[in-house]
Amino acid sequence: MLVLGIAAAGCRRPDQRIDLIDRLGEAQKTPGPSVFFIEDTNLRGERHRAVAIAPVPGSRLSWRLTIPRGAWLWVSIGMQTEAWTKEGDGVKFSAGVVDGGTFKPLFEQHLHPYAREGDRKWFPIRAPLGPYEGREVELVLSTTASAEGTGVDERNDLALWGVPEIVVR
Repeated sequence: MLVLGIAAAGCRRPDQRIDLIDRLGEAQKTPGPSVFFIEDTNLRGERHRAVAIAPVPGSRLSWRLTIPRGAWLWVSIGMQTEAWTKEGDGVKFSAGVVDGGTFKPLFEQHLHPYAREGDRKWFPIRAPLGPYEGREVELVLSTTASAEGTGVDERNDLALWGVPEIVVR
């Protein structure tokens, strides 16, 4: 279990960041660890340390943690530049919290940089974790290969989770 409290995480003042990439070894990884890679990625001049995911029908990273007071999930989502010019149907990104056995979504977004030039960048996501303060939950970052209602097409599904952090404010 990952305990993320201000003191437990070494945070002594507001605006401290707890880097989930540094704690990737503690995460549950589905379909398995071999599809996740850490790399520095530049998208349109903005560079982030990221978890890159090999093309798979679906992926899931999850951490068991106790949510500290004033916590937010901060992450950027994007697709590797190779996906911008090679055919595919994009990736659906989602994050949520499993609390008491129930999945509660924080956000969901589909990126399709081959078809939409506007999807060729990092997208910053900020999700409040206030409803879970002081509770042990499972924080989940997941991807699926295709938009809902379409067949599975994992061609060039090169998803990126950029600088996933718990930010205590």
